[in-house]
Amino acid sequence: IEAAETDVENDGGEDGEGKLQDLFPLRIPPDFLMDDDDMDPDLPFFTPAFKTPSKSLGSLYAKRSSAEESVRISRLRIRVAKLHLQQAQRRLEEAELEGERSIKALEKGTEEAREGEMAEPCRFNRMLASLRRYKERNGVADPPSVAELERDAEGEGEFKGESMSVLRKLADFAAEVRRQRRNGSLSLHPHRIDALEDLGFEFSK
Repeated sequence: IEAAETDVENDGGEDGEGKLQDLFPLRIPPDFLMDDDDMDPDLPFFTPAFKTPSKSLGSLYAKRSSAEESVRISRLRIRVAKLHLQQAQRRLEEAELEGERSIKALEKGTEEAREGEMAEPCRFNRMLASLRRYKERNGVADPPSVAELERDAEGEGEFKGESMSVLRKLADFAAEVRRQRRNGSLSLHPHRIDALEDLGFEFSK
């Protein structure tokens, strides 16, 4: 509680329950108890008619006073609980807002990191660029397989005009990423899958 704080005490009593902090192990604002003695008007009103009652009447007085004190304590307990509930609700709302901001920051950071990876010099990005050039020349991002290249080893048939060295690297690359897609390892890098699919690369072959 951010306000000035004070320990909560009641008016004392013969039963040893003189400190409400025994019931409420917390600290609350000093103005919180300003009307804690106000009783509900619907509750029974009673003013003792005898200052020196008999023993039996005194016991009844004490019994009623104990019940009245229990009502007062229960009302205070309710007020304290409501106060904490309000504060907990505020903290929950703040935590939810912070959670939303954190998620947005994570999403942005993830996207930026993926974009950075796609610009980082590495074998995958070099082969992706080579595949892009192949598509520009041939209209499709579907390089020949190793088996197809072996049937056209001289590069004078179907793949005439293409560098056999480049074609073999593309064939190995295509086989590798298809294998990685099947075993799930490529799914760890969905931005790479997206980049290949954007070129029209077919994983199902």
